[in-house]
Amino acid sequence: MLHRLDDEAVTKEDVTFCLWRESTDRVWKTGDVHNPQGLDDGSDFLLGMIYDSPEDYVEWAEAYYEVKVPLDLVGFTYSNTSITKEMMMELNPEVDLEMAMKELQGIRFTVT
Repeated sequence: MLHRLDDEAVTKEDVTFCLWRESTDRVWKTGDVHNPQGLDDGSDFLLGMIYDSPEDYVEWAEAYYEVKVPLDLVGFTYSNTSITKEMMMELNPEVDLEMAMKELQGIRFTVT
């Protein structure tokens, strides 16, 4: 897993917290961090944006963006590592395809 830290999509300078779980662990771990000023590391906000199911994501996205989001398409992205340009356009007709493709390829998604 440590090889993922060398991935170009990971900007280490922007990391404010770290979670890990070894293969024998039952729960996620965090390290002890000296934080004398009690600053918020942003973990609650960022981890709160990870949705366990397509249904949870669609519920959030429809409320946040105030648009209808196709559950079947979101469900597909949860169980696959590929997406078509047509799917991307269905999710967001105003998407900058070139920029989105670069970002998706950065996290090893295949765009066809």
